[in-house]
Amino acid sequence: MAFQTPFEIGQSQLLKLRLSSVDTRETEGSLFPFFEEAGAVRFLVIQAAGDAAAGTPAGLWVASEFPLEIRRGKAIYPRPILKYSPLAGLDPQAIAGLHHFDPEGVWLKGADLPEGLLAALKASNVALRSRGKEAVKDVFFTLDLRRLTGAASRAGLFGQRRLELAGLKTFLRDTAS
Repeated sequence: MAFQTPFEIGQSQLLKLRLSSVDTRETEGSLFPFFEEAGAVRFLVIQAAGDAAAGTPAGLWVASEFPLEIRRGKAIYPRPILKYSPLAGLDPQAIAGLHHFDPEGVWLKGADLPEGLLAALKASNVALRSRGKEAVKDVFFTLDLRRLTGAASRAGLFGQRRLELAGLKTFLRDTAS
């Protein structure tokens, strides 16, 4: 992405990762940071594809711990993914005031989640919002995933631009339901 600095990682890069912990084998998956309007990341949702050989089932987990390292398409966690809380058990009120970016609704499709939680997740998805012809196409985080730094938006056919955090805040306020 042309609008990303070398010290940032885009949500688009977090969609296809190899996930592992210090004591388990790798499995395919994705990370979805949930962030406040001010830019602080409160928690991550881990989507693991599952690996029967490694004993890791497919599923969605909420992690308040951040990866020890994300490098070359791999995220290493301090403990096994199964030790985190399942997303289905999350209170929908815990998502109030938070946002995430899931452009394809990847982990909401076919997920066995309570209706209230599903509605809260859809409402917090920045990718589903637009302001006129402008829509966010990617969001960027610091390499440690602790802060949101900005976004890339597109307006019309060729109108791409970088939204710094202040511009993204305005976009979020303008598109709030």
